[in-house]
Amino acid sequence: MSRQPSIRDNRYLEKKIFEILVEYCRIPSFTNSPGETLVESFFKTRVEKRPYFIQNPDHFGTWGIENDVLKRRVNWAMIRGGSVKTIVLMHHCDVVTSDNYGSYKDISLDLPALEKAFRSDDTLLDEEACSDLKSGDWLFGRGAADMKGGAAIQFALFETYAGYTREELALMPSIILLALPDEETLSSGMREAVFLLNHLKALHGLDFCLAVNSEPHQRLHPEDGVIYQGSIAKLNLFVYVKGVMAHAGEVLEGINPTGIMAEIAARSDLSEEITDYIANEVSVPPTWVYLRDVKKQYDISFPGSCYGILNVLSFQTGPDKVLEWMVNLCREELGNYIKKVNRKRQIFSAESSRSGSEFKWRPEVMTYGQLKAVSQFKGSDNPENFEETMARHLDSINLQHPVVIVGFCPPYYPGVTNRSPEKLHKMVESFALDKWNQKYDSKSYFNGISDLSYIRCSSINIPMCNMMGWPEIYDIPFDQIKNISMDCINLGPWGKDLHKPSERVYKPDLFHCTPLLIDHLIRCHG
Repeated sequence: MSRQPSIRDNRYLEKKIFEILVEYCRIPSFTNSPGETLVESFFKTRVEKRPYFIQNPDHFGTWGIENDVLKRRVNWAMIRGGSVKTIVLMHHCDVVTSDNYGSYKDISLDLPALEKAFRSDDTLLDEEACSDLKSGDWLFGRGAADMKGGAAIQFALFETYAGYTREELALMPSIILLALPDEETLSSGMREAVFLLNHLKALHGLDFCLAVNSEPHQRLHPEDGVIYQGSIAKLNLFVYVKGVMAHAGEVLEGINPTGIMAEIAARSDLSEEITDYIANEVSVPPTWVYLRDVKKQYDISFPGSCYGILNVLSFQTGPDKVLEWMVNLCREELGNYIKKVNRKRQIFSAESSRSGSEFKWRPEVMTYGQLKAVSQFKGSDNPENFEETMARHLDSINLQHPVVIVGFCPPYYPGVTNRSPEKLHKMVESFALDKWNQKYDSKSYFNGISDLSYIRCSSINIPMCNMMGWPEIYDIPFDQIKNISMDCINLGPWGKDLHKPSERVYKPDLFHCTPLLIDHLIRCHG
């Protein structure tokens, strides 16, 4: 007999998940804040009292993130089953800030208090959110969906297994639980956890089979669940334009970089040229998330340089192809702009009886790697000091003509997906159809960006010489990932309005469907 109530006991599971979720959400683990370190105490307290860990105190702990200013750590625990086959349950424990909750900011992490407040005053909610609130089927609060709802499910299952008898554990695979900081910015937690997993593999002879992330899923049809068998690639592509400065009253005596940048941005924003299509899935079009000039204050001259960052989300189009596309685009637009200025010079000269010869500049476009190769500046390439770094490189080669530099800024999330998705889809959907007659769609890529990008080996050609700060300030341990590479799945509860004041998670998934599905997947690998 089990010393714990059965996972199939819905009342037990609902109570346990709700208790964990409320406690977990109350931790102010905002990304890049000291609050992320508070998860360590929560994790330790929940794990160390379990029978299994009283007997095996060396099977849980923390793993430090190298050179992390906030001293954040990866929290981990492991249950050895009857097999070296190992399932990794992973979730991120950081949440975005709750500044957009207005007067409800102070209770945004207290799920019961926030629900009570919303029932008294729902002005922060739109019509759909109000309807969901009235239905009683949703839990509201910062982190309830992204992603402490899925985290609470993983904790509840893991704690239950930790109470199993030796005979019961013999029928299970080994299981590792990871609580990861910093997913919302650079995924430093997951990139460090790769070293931890390699360490545990070598120490215990583990065979990693499957990583289960539990980010919330989105639905096209309210009645159908969704699983994701991979995670979309994210790339920050920067474009830096150096012009030829002139007084705005003599605008045709120079080249305004903002004009060049505007043409590049207009052509590339939402471009279908760099959008991936796979079966019935389409990647999110690229868009500019940052665009500015280098001027610190107003004056009558136009700026010497300007730059921007293009967010590129893709399935199979690798960084090498993205870089090639942008270099060609910039070369065309820079050439067109120089021609435009020369035409205007001819028109103005004719109408003003001034002489105006053509600029003879060729449209020069360089990758960041090519710039570094000719630069005399050998200092640190720090992405946090982007403007200074670029200025030092360009000043060292003393260019007197317009030039465009194209490169990458951290972070980079490789695109990953399972090679044979049919098996996992069948495991999930057949169980859901049998138990509660629900369909589950299978998607190749989770579009929300996730830590799964670092759990599976990617064969994409990655020209990292073009990444600012690589590898001294930012890197990805590709060799370590290759050594632990495993299938992956994002299986989490239905969530809505992530990062908004109306963020919420669907109770039937949270308390019943998702935990039973994850438990089923674990047992199928036993």
